Amino acid sequence: MRLSTTTRPICHRLGQENTVRMLSDAGFDAFDLSLLGMSCDDDEMNGGDYRQRAARIRRAAEDAGIVCNQSHAPFPTSVGDAVVDAKMYQKILRAIEVASLVGAEVIVVHPRHHLDYNADPDAPARLFEENVAFYTSLVPYCRDFGIRVAMENLWQRDAARHIVDSTCARRAEYVRYLDAVDSEWIVACVDVGHAYLVGEDFPALVGALADRLQALHVHDVQTDIDLHTLPYFGCIPYDEVIKAIAASGYGGDLTFEVDLSLQHVPDDLLPDTLRYFVRVGRQLISRIEAARRAD
Repeated sequence: MRLSTTTRPICHRLGQENTVRMLSDAGFDAFDLSLLGMSCDDDEMNGGDYRQRAARIRRAAEDAGIVCNQSHAPFPTSVGDAVVDAKMYQKILRAIEVASLVGAEVIVVHPRHHLDYNADPDAPARLFEENVAFYTSLVPYCRDFGIRVAMENLWQRDAARHIVDSTCARRAEYVRYLDAVDSEWIVACVDVGHAYLVGEDFPALVGALADRLQALHVHDVQTDIDLHTLPYFGCIPYDEVIKAIAASGYGGDLTFEVDLSLQHVPDDLLPDTLRYFVRVGRQLISRIEAARRAD
């Protein structure tokens, strides 16, 4: 099991190439290429030289001895405005290409979830139809670029600002989505924090997804805050997470998505902070492997 982490938010300060070098120096095996900035029109990957930029990131990674295991496409995938959503769709297609050029095996693409799951009883059915069509449309691009697209379990807030379900929050719906698209190119990414925020049964979730689970977003949360901090710093019972991952037969990587743990860290403290992240990650992997052996 390789240890990976997202390039966000360091890449916004240091650039992607310097970030992957720093992650390699800290001891990470791989990196999750953050392309979330592409939601802004002025992002560098929205320019005409995006292929050259992707090639430079890949060369920097190869020189540093680190690989891109996965990526994250820009979001929100949909806002309910046809013009805006069509523009984002083109950015997602470009993100798929960029991720493949850098070497990612999987790119996480959020489901459409602009409708209110809590107040609109028709929202789940309408979004199911939209998302099946959306992910099915991505399959030819996956084939062309040799990269899988992963759905992610999401959440929303209701009118009182409480966290509630959204697309793929529950295992039955997640499995139904994957069954409906029915393609080896469309897989699952489970966000550990999102699962606990909505109160989903995490062991049952990863068990239900089985071998279609191809990516993880590993981080910690508070009861009603998607904190995206390092494991053990929130309220998630990581003993349960470790046992569930071990029992599920998951064969992919452990990828941190702990952006808020780095957001305000001064540049001169980043190397030491990242080395500590690696220690935590290696400990988690060791515990997962020990739990597998125990079974």
